[in-house]
Amino acid sequence: MRRMVASAVSTSSPADSGLFGPRSVTWRIHRDPALGISGIAALFHEALHPVAMASVDQHSDFSHNAWVRLWRTTEWLFTVIFGSTAAAQSAAARVRRLHERISGVDPITGRAYRADDPDLLLWIHSVSVDYSLRGYQAYAHRLSERDGDQFVREMRIQARLVGLDPAAAPGSVAELRAYLESMRPQVQMTDSAYGFFRAFLRAKMPLSMRPIWLLHLVGMVGLFPPEVRRLYDAPRWIPTGPVTREVVRVIMRLFNVGYPVFKSVRQIRRKLNRMERAAIRSG
Repeated sequence: MRRMVASAVSTSSPADSGLFGPRSVTWRIHRDPALGISGIAALFHEALHPVAMASVDQHSDFSHNAWVRLWRTTEWLFTVIFGSTAAAQSAAARVRRLHERISGVDPITGRAYRADDPDLLLWIHSVSVDYSLRGYQAYAHRLSERDGDQFVREMRIQARLVGLDPAAAPGSVAELRAYLESMRPQVQMTDSAYGFFRAFLRAKMPLSMRPIWLLHLVGMVGLFPPEVRRLYDAPRWIPTGPVTREVVRVIMRLFNVGYPVFKSVRQIRRKLNRMERAAIRSG
């Protein structure tokens, strides 16, 4: 499965570095090891929207295939962020076609839904962007207010790719956080959301991935806002303070340097670094 992610990045080149490029804040954030923690935390927060979770529950086999689902999502993300322009647009078109076929009724709210509903797309987009920022700042590096706002604006490109009007997506960190605050009354734990959570906790995976998976789970809890941690009844023995964040950050980097399972990830990162240096030299 790691080859899936590597092939997604292999389409880019200095001549076509895709929709964002090596000078973007998006590249800086998405090539950092913290992205894995951010992505998993975002998935579980997104699942607390009953309608969003209903679409996953009714049209997915996540309970039996959680690990493969996670890697496919990662492959799509890497293609959109780091792939060539054509590869990113092709991947996005496939997702839009898939969304067009997904519809149903949420048993909790009784609301009819479509996967391409702008409200649902905005929710998924905003949570994902928020956790990318949270994870980078917690487990990687500090980010200036200017760069944070720039990242949120750049992510409007990704919003457009999945069918969301870019003008409807947040354009600054302040707008992003204001939107998420407005959505708090709709966030709730459902049986489907908790089943989604347990499916990932029990997911079958290569034995070599279990140590890094545990580290991701600890890091994920550290990113959750207090209300999300309470809804998932996250173990109270998992500390979430500055010391824990620093421990997770250091171990994550050690894993990425020497852990065999991350060989392809290291190769990807070296390629992206070379492209960034080439962009700087070219002015």
